[in-house]
Amino acid sequence: GGHSIAPVERHCDQALQSAWILPADESRWRYGRHKGRNCFLPQFNLIPVGLRIVAIQGAKTGLYLGMNSEGYLYTSEHFTEECKFKESVFENYYVTYSSMLYRQSQSGRSWYIGINRDGQVMKGNRVKKTKGAAHFLPKVIEEQIR
Repeated sequence: GGHSIAPVERHCDQALQSAWILPADESRWRYGRHKGRNCFLPQFNLIPVGLRIVAIQGAKTGLYLGMNSEGYLYTSEHFTEECKFKESVFENYYVTYSSMLYRQSQSGRSWYIGINRDGQVMKGNRVKKTKGAAHFLPKVIEEQIR
């Protein structure tokens, strides 16, 4: 079902499946070290699809991240309207990603991608843009040249 993000990479523990980009709040990604082992944080590509609009694609799986009409994140083989996210930069520091398709029907408030302190993905309608759960730091991955 579409009630949680599908595993992008299966390493160490369940929480890691959602750690596709570094949360700005360091405490949210400390679970990257699990029982003394270094765990792999799944790597995603940010693909521009419009002005400040991105698609988020698993680097290894090729799957796109989407958000459905209930605010749940999922992965999809195909790029759809649910896979478009608005990228907003705050204070030249952290970034938020909100659904281009869905928002609160009454208030019009955006639905954001968020990861809680346990490393679990949150429903988009529960994430506030001012809270650490919604703040991310995209990292440029340097290609290894041999």
